[in-house]
Amino acid sequence: MHFRFNGVSERDMDLFFLEEFAVNQDFLKLFLRKIEDVDFSGYEVVSEEVSFADPDLGESDLTIDLEKEGHRVSLLIEDKINAIAQPRQYERYVERGEKSVREDRCDVFYVFLIAPAEYIKGNESAEKYSLRVTYEECRDLFAACSDTRSQLKHQQLSEAIDQARKPYVKVVDKAATDFWKKYVRYLQIHYPDIELKSKISEKSRNGDWPTYKTSLDMKQVYIHHKTTMKGVEYSYIDLTFSGLAAYHEQLEELLKDMLGEQYDPRFSVHTAGNSAVLRLIAPKCLDWQAPFEKQIDTVEEHLRLISRLCAAAKQIDKERLMAFYAETTREK
Repeated sequence: MHFRFNGVSERDMDLFFLEEFAVNQDFLKLFLRKIEDVDFSGYEVVSEEVSFADPDLGESDLTIDLEKEGHRVSLLIEDKINAIAQPRQYERYVERGEKSVREDRCDVFYVFLIAPAEYIKGNESAEKYSLRVTYEECRDLFAACSDTRSQLKHQQLSEAIDQARKPYVKVVDKAATDFWKKYVRYLQIHYPDIELKSKISEKSRNGDWPTYKTSLDMKQVYIHHKTTMKGVEYSYIDLTFSGLAAYHEQLEELLKDMLGEQYDPRFSVHTAGNSAVLRLIAPKCLDWQAPFEKQIDTVEEHLRLISRLCAAAKQIDKERLMAFYAETTREK
């Protein structure tokens, strides 16, 4: 039987793989054999999740949990057809895994990349993943089978493999792009002192997290506006200090000392990946698919909080902060 797909998305493939992990032991073994010197006999899949999102550390395409006699193993899987890797994508997978261990959601984790061979070949971001499974390896599992289900799976994988050979084309979403253009215009009129770092004007469906410059003029320090986060209604607005996650407690004391009475009681210091952040929370998130005009009150609230963090950054002694960075670098 012949199936026509007219293109497949990474989401389509995520759900494809989710099903195979649930019903196909050979598919599971294809992954487990990549992990050397570990005996996985007797382990069973006990839960699966698509698009698990951490507010600070981003999203895992697939999370597959295995268990044997109380010992829990998580497979964190990044799925790519031809999309460009996001900043620190592999590193954030590792950080999500480490967080899962700390929070006792698993005992050990492994990070995989699953992608067409064409995507992996010569791709620096793909080389970071020591555990890789190709779409071609998956397709081979179905090649020798003549049942209709296997034909469907084989042809879907072939469609994705062919698609990987084509240049990646960003899908521009009209609603998100319209929202962003009006947001930028509103920002320029009402908050001219807030300077965007984000320059891309065309947006995909879910928008993104804009960044803003601060008066400190330091590459490591910027404001990150986490406009919308999966599964929650609030937003984080973070004055971000890149590379200082391990020193967030010391940074908090330094900021309290430098800001003095200007240290807002709403401020809180957290870690976000390898960064430490001075955070304000907006109770409502922004919806990139909803009309801008219906969200002006929410936009205004977000921009007031961004302005508050810009004001806080102006109170930071740049020389003391640079000295703090230098001290942490020596300790590393």
